[in-house]
Amino acid sequence: MIGDHLLLQLIARQIRDLRTESGMTIRELSERSGVPRGTLHDALAGRWMPSISTLYRIAEACGASVIDLLPSMAEVADG
Repeated sequence: MIGDHLLLQLIARQIRDLRTESGMTIRELSERSGVPRGTLHDALAGRWMPSISTLYRIAEACGASVIDLLPSMAEVADG
């Protein structure tokens, strides 16, 4: 079973990658998603687990699906 810390780190990486691919700064992602910058910083650092609704808002702001923010089973296995 996957631990919370590992899941936090994998989701943080997915958010970072998606934000980078979208060419957005944290400020732009915050404005487009409605998620406060401090909250995004905590999520990107793996210090805070975003709710499903927050993940949807982040994904939508990046023009992606929430599925793109969830780690694959292979990523979980590789840890």
